[in-house]
Amino acid sequence: MPSLSRRRFLSELSAATAAAALGGPFLRFGETREQRKCFPPPRTNLGDTGFETSLLGIGTGGIGETDWLGGKQARFVDLMLHAFRRGIRLIETAERDRSHIFLRSALQEAAQTGVRRDEFFLLSQTDAKTADAAKVVVDRYLYEMECQYIDALLLDDDPVDTAWSRNRRAVFDVLLAEKKRGRIKAVGITCRSPETLSIAAGIEEIDLLAIRLDSFGQFAGRPASEMFPYLHEARKRGKAILGTGIWGRGFREILRQRVDRPRLANIEKNVDSMSFGFTEKSQIDEALELIAPPA
Repeated sequence: MPSLSRRRFLSELSAATAAAALGGPFLRFGETREQRKCFPPPRTNLGDTGFETSLLGIGTGGIGETDWLGGKQARFVDLMLHAFRRGIRLIETAERDRSHIFLRSALQEAAQTGVRRDEFFLLSQTDAKTADAAKVVVDRYLYEMECQYIDALLLDDDPVDTAWSRNRRAVFDVLLAEKKRGRIKAVGITCRSPETLSIAAGIEEIDLLAIRLDSFGQFAGRPASEMFPYLHEARKRGKAILGTGIWGRGFREILRQRVDRPRLANIEKNVDSMSFGFTEKSQIDEALELIAPPA
């Protein structure tokens, strides 16, 4: 696992964001953008699941759940293809993003350029509340994205439903059944509350946890350090950890906020991969600059 690259990525992210507060570009000292190359992101193992993907992923939500609606499919596909050309192979999507159909077009166009479906780690999420609702989710997702399987399907935690282990266990059992059928390769939980994280970290059947962090390094409005004991437990059990939303509502927003130094200390020790809601090609290139090897 490329932990050094991840540490350097996050440490340079802090420095770069501080530079942004002063209006500076994301370039190392003495470099021009023309001299800087975009290297593909490092590869990383996802816990003990046996899966491997790019350290850097792309989320399909943009800066909001409807960011790609209103005739913006061509722009969405163009952005995704740019990410694929840059070597990003982790795709984080969700029903609430309403972009499955758009993603189908992006994957089809990628295949025409020689990038196979099995090169991607495709992760989606569902907020189904009942087992009956969950039973139609996989069929619909596979149809919408025109795929034979989904690499990971996560149950999206309802932040007000802290008793999901009682109320939504039946939904999770449906996902486990689909995993046995081979239509889902891994199952997990998107944790939006410390309560859910504390429960999910100890559930043996869970392969992957996605943690939602805001741009200030907090988790559900609390210091991120409060979640580390649960993540340590999850990692000891071999679970994969995906950090999402680390740049808040997207790369553009963190720059607008002029945050001088995101409080992301120690997060690199607790996540396997990270997904960001890019909305512009330049944002992807700038992120890749941060994790590029020294010139």
